[in-house]
Amino acid sequence: MPLTDISVRNTEIKNNPYRITDSDKLSLQIYPNGVKSWRVRYRRNDKETMLSLGNYPAVSLKEARAKRDEINVLLSKHIDPADTRRKTAALEKAKNMTLNMASEIWLAERKPPSMVGKPLRRNTNNPTTLCN
Repeated sequence: MPLTDISVRNTEIKNNPYRITDSDKLSLQIYPNGVKSWRVRYRRNDKETMLSLGNYPAVSLKEARAKRDEINVLLSKHIDPADTRRKTAALEKAKNMTLNMASEIWLAERKPPSMVGKPLRRNTNNPTTLCN
């Protein structure tokens, strides 16, 4: 039986996490601390996966169903929604990255393990080069 907003609002909090299901693989996971999280279950490459859609009441029942429908559209096109979410997050992070942030990441990846966490200093003989 499909969920209603009233039934979601009045769900009982138990000692262990449990799940109540809506239609078409949408479910609401209720945790002992009172958090209610929307999740959708789908199968890709013979592996079952669950994707979080957000917490109730920030994401309403209507919004969760709309997100579930978007995921079903992606799945019908053979696109993994988790990969799409990861790629979108990486693009957003890259948009907000400055050259200084990118250079720090680049340097940190290339530092020897013994130098991680130690600041780089200028070479006193040649101020344009960095040394450890």
